[in-house]
Amino acid sequence: MNALTEPRAVEGVGLSDEHFETFYRDEYAAAARLAYLLCGTQLISDDIVQDSFLAIEKHFSGVDRPSAYLRTAVVRRCASWHRTNSRRAGLLPKLYTDSSVAADDSELFDVLATLPYEQRAALTLRFWCDMNLAEIADALGCRVGTVKSSISRGLARLRLELKEVM
Repeated sequence: MNALTEPRAVEGVGLSDEHFETFYRDEYAAAARLAYLLCGTQLISDDIVQDSFLAIEKHFSGVDRPSAYLRTAVVRRCASWHRTNSRRAGLLPKLYTDSSVAADDSELFDVLATLPYEQRAALTLRFWCDMNLAEIADALGCRVGTVKSSISRGLARLRLELKEVM
């Protein structure tokens, strides 16, 4: 296992609830990959995933679809991080330099990282998480039409950028 798929203990949270502990183990890897694809840095994505699990742990017994709740929490925390740190983007290390990303995929990830957050999130949720448009709209807190246009514009920009690279 690498850092993207190995769960860490959630500090300060008593995992006495057996169901939450199982949920944490089952969902950590997918949440970590999603956060990494949306943020592009291992440290930030780890923090976002941990914060998301802490948020869901407080309400776990009352959540009908905990996986969807977790995905939404991760996506919204990533969006918040991007809003807060968009001006400091030049100070961050180059995205997707982690050795867990295959060399063939690095160009795609670099181009994906240049997209506006809404387009990157919509594309990632659609093609990585295989979510439908309504689920993406719910996770991003927008309308289905906005999701459609974000995916369309993102794909057009990816095609253009990747054509230039190749």
